[in-house]
Amino acid sequence: MRHRDVEILSASVVEDAIRRTPYEHHVMWTGDSPSIKQGSLRARTFDCIREAGIPVRLREIMQRAARLDGDLGLHPDLVRATIRLHQASRPCVYLLLDRRASGDYVAVTDIPCAGQHRNRVLEGEVVFNPRGSSGVLAAFAAG
Repeated sequence: MRHRDVEILSASVVEDAIRRTPYEHHVMWTGDSPSIKQGSLRARTFDCIREAGIPVRLREIMQRAARLDGDLGLHPDLVRATIRLHQASRPCVYLLLDRRASGDYVAVTDIPCAGQHRNRVLEGEVVFNPRGSSGVLAAFAAG
């Protein structure tokens, strides 16, 4: 199977894909290096995430990737799928999260091997609490 490369994307294609993406989905990079091949689709997708330890809307990441160079970019559906598939990586360093009304960020799906400590995170488990009072990332920092 041949992977799609960068392509010319119309504004309507990008807007439609972003509209289908849940508003509350975020991605948080742990700051650790992923185990990926440079120049790959994953590498190009993850290059669009520069903020470590800060949840970034998945919609924002899709927008960044769609506009790598003017109208040339990665298809937003491909970006969303890449991040979703990464959740099973060993280790997973780009965590797909859902922001709850409480402000907590919970795992969208099970993450068998999250972060450099390779902790298991269950779907719905609090991964990040902006108040710093709980969450898996606090446990990671504690060792």
